[in-house]
Amino acid sequence: MGEKGESFGDRHDDTVYFLMTYKSEIAMQNMERLQKLIYFFAIVYFASLVFSYVMVYDFQLHPSYFLVPLFLIICWKITDILRRKPEGVPFGVVRGFAFSFFLILAMLVIYIDGYAYPNSPTVLVPLLILSISAFYIDYLLAFVALEAVIMVMYIVYNVFVRDWTILPSGACICLSAAMVGVYSYWVILCDHTYSAYDKRVLKDEGSRDLLTGLYNKVSFEREVKSYLAGRTEEGLGVLMIIDFDNFKRVNDNYGHLVGDEILKKFGEILKKNFRVTDIVGRIGGDEFMVLMTGSVPENIIDMRCSTIEHELQTTTIGDAGGFSCSIGVAVDKAKFEFDELYLFADDALYLAKERGKATYVKRHANPGETPPEHKE
Repeated sequence: MGEKGESFGDRHDDTVYFLMTYKSEIAMQNMERLQKLIYFFAIVYFASLVFSYVMVYDFQLHPSYFLVPLFLIICWKITDILRRKPEGVPFGVVRGFAFSFFLILAMLVIYIDGYAYPNSPTVLVPLLILSISAFYIDYLLAFVALEAVIMVMYIVYNVFVRDWTILPSGACICLSAAMVGVYSYWVILCDHTYSAYDKRVLKDEGSRDLLTGLYNKVSFEREVKSYLAGRTEEGLGVLMIIDFDNFKRVNDNYGHLVGDEILKKFGEILKKNFRVTDIVGRIGGDEFMVLMTGSVPENIIDMRCSTIEHELQTTTIGDAGGFSCSIGVAVDKAKFEFDELYLFADDALYLAKERGKATYVKRHANPGETPPEHKE
C-alpha cells in the first residue's frame, strides 16, 4: 500500500481496508464533518435567499423556505448529541443518519429550488452533490449510490412536477457536479488512506525490534494485554517464553555480528511458524515471547515447539551452527492476566533448562491455581 503507481483496483482495495480498519474513528470524524456541513449549507442557503430577494423581481418569501433551516437545526442537535456519547457511535448508525440527512435535505432543496426558480436550471442541488465529497467519508460504492439516488430524485421531480423542458440543462449541471464530486471524493479518500497508512507505518516502526522486525518488549506486552482483555472462553491463548541457549558463548566464539545474524534468522523462524493472528516479540537480548491466540489444540502446541527446535538446530550462519533454545509454555485455562501467565511460562522455562535445555515444557494454568514465583 502507498505506492502512487498502483492500479485502480489496488487503490480501491487499499481504501476499503482503510475504512474497515478505522471505522470508529471515521464515524466520529463524519459526525464532526456533518456539523460543519450544516453550518456551511445554512450560510449558503440564507445567502441564496438574500440574493433572490435582491435580484428577483417580485420575490415572495414562501413559508416552505423555512423548512430547510428547521431541518438543519434538528440535525445539528442530533449530531451534537451523538458526538457527546463517550462510547462513540457505530459506523453503521452514523452512515444511516448521514444518508437520511443527505436524502431529506436533497428532497427539500429540490422542492424549494423548483419553487423559487421554476423556469431555470437548478442551483442548490449541484452544490449539495459537491459538498458531500468534502464532508463525508464512506466506501466509494456507497458514495456513488448516494449521489445516484439524489440524481434520480432530481430527474423524477423535474419530469412530473416542474417544466420538463429545462430538465436537460439541469440534468447536465447535476451530472457534471456528480462527476466532479466523485473524482474529488476519490482523491480525498485516497489521501486519507495513504495518510493513515503512513501514520500506521511510523507507529509500527516504533513498536518493532530493529534487528528481527518482531514486536519489542513494550509493544508485545501492550498487544498481549489488549488481546487478553477482550478474549472469550473459547479463545484463552497460549503464552511461550523462548530463550536462546548459551547465546553468550555464541557471541564469544563467533562475534557479535554473527550473533546478530543468528537472532535475525531466529526471528524469521518464529514469524514463519506462527499465524498472523499470533503475537510474536523479542523482549530481551536472546529472549523471545509468543502468544498464540484463540483455542489452540495440544498437538499444535507440541508441533510448533518441536519445529522451532528442529529449524534452529539445523540453522547455520557461516561456520556457526548447532544452536538450540529452551521453551516454557503456559496454556491458559482460566483467563489469567498477562503477569500471571508469564509466571506459569517462566516456571515451565526453568524446568526446561533444568532438563538440559534444547527442549520445551508445558504448564497448564488451571482455574484456582496460584501462579508460581519467579525463578531467577
